[in-house]
Amino acid sequence: MNAGAHGEAILDRVESLTTIRGTEITVTKRAGLDYGYRRLALTPGEIVISALLQMTSGSRAEIEGRITALIAHRQKSQQVGFPNAGSFFKNMEGKEAWRLIDEAGLRGYRIGGAQVAEAHSNFLVNRGGARAADFIELSALVKEKVREQSGILLEEEVRIVGEE
Repeated sequence: MNAGAHGEAILDRVESLTTIRGTEITVTKRAGLDYGYRRLALTPGEIVISALLQMTSGSRAEIEGRITALIAHRQKSQQVGFPNAGSFFKNMEGKEAWRLIDEAGLRGYRIGGAQVAEAHSNFLVNRGGARAADFIELSALVKEKVREQSGILLEEEVRIVGEE
């Protein structure tokens, strides 16, 4: 899904991906990948099994300083305090999902054990005893209310798998 943060995404660092589909193993250079914001096109049944990454060089102090700053920023802005899957919805062009959810009045809204986090409203958290159905229902409600409020249909950043 091309995870990312702070203006960078993992596929920006990929030189090649190795995938498997059935018994067929394929190595694809980045130029041959179809990807974008929170998206990587794979054929049905294709699974990424490894990636060759190109990292940025720098002194240990520079890299540790950058990591420390990014962790501090994340702890300050995303301190949700409950189990979660990270950002639940994709940002839209020029629109942050958390802001749209806030504007729809859903910060803190709860269905069963699933809740729109009070600390960061693009996180759906498990307040205890949440079932998958609670998250699916809460996600649908968030999408509906944001669409009513803004005309924008949010798209999940997480991938929901399993039984209907």
